[in-house]
Amino acid sequence: MMNRLWKRIAVFAVVLVVTVGVMVQVAAAQGITPYPGIIYISTDAAGMTDDGVPYDAYDIVGRIPYLNGGSPTTNDAYAWFKLFDGEYYGLGNVHNINGFSIEWAEIGPCGGIVADCVSPYPVGTPLDNVEALYLSFDFTARHVPGIPDKVRGQDIVVLHPNDITPSVVTDGDFEVYFDGSDVGLSTISEKIDALDVWTADMVPSDVSFPEDCAAGLIFVSTQGNYRVPTPGGSLVGDGSDILMFCATNLGNDTAGFWFRGFDGSDLSVTPKHAITGIDIVELLPVDPYGQVDEEPAELIFGFIARQAFTADYAVGGPSELFAADYTGFIDGPADDFNGTWPALNGTATGLSLGDIGN
Repeated sequence: MMNRLWKRIAVFAVVLVVTVGVMVQVAAAQGITPYPGIIYISTDAAGMTDDGVPYDAYDIVGRIPYLNGGSPTTNDAYAWFKLFDGEYYGLGNVHNINGFSIEWAEIGPCGGIVADCVSPYPVGTPLDNVEALYLSFDFTARHVPGIPDKVRGQDIVVLHPNDITPSVVTDGDFEVYFDGSDVGLSTISEKIDALDVWTADMVPSDVSFPEDCAAGLIFVSTQGNYRVPTPGGSLVGDGSDILMFCATNLGNDTAGFWFRGFDGSDLSVTPKHAITGIDIVELLPVDPYGQVDEEPAELIFGFIARQAFTADYAVGGPSELFAADYTGFIDGPADDFNGTWPALNGTATGLSLGDIGN
């Protein structure tokens, strides 16, 4: 319960920055005290933030808020830092990160990292409190250090950064976490461009799945159109949807069941492959009239888009943060990573809202 509560606090606090009236009402209704935290993103190309933090497309950077109202030296409201330097772990220019999810080892007061959000950089090494890092890549098929076979864009790999020494990557350091080809993901349009991983202990007891998700839940959005198998036939959709994979086994023998968590067509998301980075804030039980065979739960989530898009009650573009639930979009954009100083100066792909425990 604590993991899920922190998730909700993170996204509502971010949206509160620009939609105070709406979010105060939502937060009050949910019994939540908004709390600012760190936002983590990956990018589609190398660049440098306004405050001088360089990054590559195989890195993950974080933006940390100053809780005292601004930097004592520059009066900036935020500062960027690098959470994950892919080069230290054997990644390079062919390993552009498409989506990612972070599993934290412990709860910290500022978005997972043990820091007070006053200093521009977290205390200690940023990865110290990361239990696992889950990644998908933009490539079609490439070798990833430690994995004998080629990894494909429909797969998810996992790294336990504190179990190894950076720059000394050996067999077993990266592992296949989710093999998409085992469960129907095979085409170019079915590459995973957004993901969030919930371990089994995070699955709420009040949400009823037709199957036992003993290995956890994986939320993904695909690059484009998809068709995945279900007991009754197939589930089809496009890149504006969010799929839920109820995992019974993971690794090289991935097995489980697909469900749809969010149907972008319900909110007229255009173009149909707009959603690229997601963070699932909460799972809610579906109403009694919901289609449990396809949608056993309703989502509250944050997302970013790969390009300009329109939808019911929302218009946005790349590197802007939005929040939505099963009824529609919450006013936004809640943030613009290139419009808020110091700017990212790049295009965001993956997203994590600084949530604790994923």
